Amino acid sequence: MTRPRILIVGGGFAGVECARRLERTLAPGEAEIALVAPFSYQLYLPLLPQVASGVLTPQSVAVSLRRGLRRTRIIPGGAIGVDGAAKVCVIRKITDEIVDETYDYIVLAPGSVTRTFDIPGLTEYGRGMKTLAEAAYVRDHVIAQLDLADAATDEAERVSRLQFIVVGGGYAGTETAACL
Repeated sequence: MTRPRILIVGGGFAGVECARRLERTLAPGEAEIALVAPFSYQLYLPLLPQVASGVLTPQSVAVSLRRGLRRTRIIPGGAIGVDGAAKVCVIRKITDEIVDETYDYIVLAPGSVTRTFDIPGLTEYGRGMKTLAEAAYVRDHVIAQLDLADAATDEAERVSRLQFIVVGGGYAGTETAACL
């Protein structure tokens, strides 16, 4: 008799906690556990504004999935489809390879998607606060603007470089504005 295959889609708080609990609850040979996630780390999203402001380093808000999940196989990528009848999840790996992953049980915890409002210029000029890369970009951009403002000889240029707009009044927007 083969061991049941449990597939978890999503490497955020819900997906990682599900894998942790399964590892603690199930005996080592009782089931195969796999986790589909685009990154090999769990990201503490509430701390990204502190990364953007330079208070925290990117490494301090990312926890290794492999270090915390000893019995779970990590599949680097994202689910792009699920066939519930055939019990197959279609995954696009980070290499762009498309693979079919069979399962007996599936847990769907893919996380949230950043909303973009119908604000002119937001999609062209705005930067998100959802990934380490975005937080690091904001930090580097703000520092560059401060340096350029300091070096500016024109007062209008200096003033314009010292103005930043944060769109959104939720947790990420409020914390980003406060930290910056």
